[in-house]
Amino acid sequence: MKYLGYLIRFISIYIFIALLMSVINLIKASNNDSFVSNAEKWGIILGQFTFVALVLWLNIKFYKYASKLILKSKNNSEMN
Repeated sequence: MKYLGYLIRFISIYIFIALLMSVINLIKASNNDSFVSNAEKWGIILGQFTFVALVLWLNIKFYKYASKLILKSKNNSEMN
């Protein structure tokens, strides 16, 4: 269980970095589009922000769950 907790932590950190890079790339790409209206740019950014907020919330829940698994595993090993 301890190793599963560390694996989930690693995956959640990886997802966080991927989300951060996707937001940075979206902001850079939205500045280069000259054929897209401002309303469409704001819609894309708002949609991306909503998606990132949802996935970030799930990511934090996974990270906390992994911490609980690690603590539970350490407590079980100390009792034995």
